[in-house]
Parts: sequence; C-alpha cells; structure tokens
Amino acid sequence: MNFSVLFDDVVKDEYGTWSQICEYHAENSDILVLGKLENSPSENIICGYRGCKNNAGYYIDFYGKK
Repeated sequence: MNFSVLFDDVVKDEYGTWSQICEYHAENSDILVLGKLENSPSENIICGYRGCKNNAGYYIDFYGKK
C-alpha cells in the first residue's frame, strides 16, 4: 500500500516523512503497517488522509521514508 495515494497531506523534512491522522483512521490496521503513531501535541489539525476532515489526534511517521 502506498501512503502517498492514501494521504493528501504528506510532509518530508529533516525528521522523515510524516502526516497527521485522526483517531478513526489510526485504528485501521492497513494504515498502521505504513508507520508509527505519535500523539499530536497540537489542536485543530485536520487529518491528512485523503478526503478526511476530522481533527487529527496523532502523527504517523512513515517507515523507511526520509
């Protein structure tokens, strides 16, 4: 599964490749194989999953992508 097809907001920086993700999508085992979840310290961030408008509660750091 390709994360760039599933996510419309992907960030590539010195920390790696990541996006933000809502609680609903964070529970999807197909998505969880793509990366490691970290709690989101910020509020009012929208989920990076394509088409989702939920508030994000986590960051997902994609495995093997820098």
